[in-house]
Amino acid sequence: EESDNWKIISIESLAEPKGIGYGVLKPGPQVPHGIPMLRVVDIKAGQVQRSSIYRISEELDHEFRRTKLEGGEVVLSIQGTVGRVAIVPRDLAGANISRTLAMIRLQDPALAPWIHRALESPHVQQAIRQATGGTTRDSLNLRDLRRLELTIAPEPERSAILTLIDKAEALQRSCTAHFTTAKQAVERLRKSTLAAAGPSNGSAKS
Repeated sequence: EESDNWKIISIESLAEPKGIGYGVLKPGPQVPHGIPMLRVVDIKAGQVQRSSIYRISEELDHEFRRTKLEGGEVVLSIQGTVGRVAIVPRDLAGANISRTLAMIRLQDPALAPWIHRALESPHVQQAIRQATGGTTRDSLNLRDLRRLELTIAPEPERSAILTLIDKAEALQRSCTAHFTTAKQAVERLRKSTLAAAGPSNGSAKS
């Protein structure tokens, strides 16, 4: 049956018509209380970070209304640091993106978590590097982005795989936190031991 098959599908076929695009070319000066505009620097560790979101004028946002976000889109960095990926949170509906990011608005929004993970995968990241010419270029054009092919698992395999990935990452974060705590404890113990040993060493020499 078709539902039992894994498929290889281009991003263009997964996106809505005219659902792939890059954003504001020249943001101009920041506008206090203006429209949020996501940039490459706002995409970190697979998520949108809000600490330093740039804001643009309503006029500029209207000029680039084709990339006005609804929430749930996948965004991919296509200039500078190419290959960063995130899903736009729903509460950022109404924001826009800069020229450094590409928006992918999917025909099936439920596929966004899978597309996110697929774009982060080593195989696809390597394909992106090849499309940008490795270190010779720092830009991925939309034509090459549309042609990128992703492997799409059927349900329920897709959900099961995503759950396993989430659990593995949670375990990794937990292990990292425990390792950091243990390392700090060892460092404190080392310092306290040296401090305790100091006076006795000094008195022994006297």
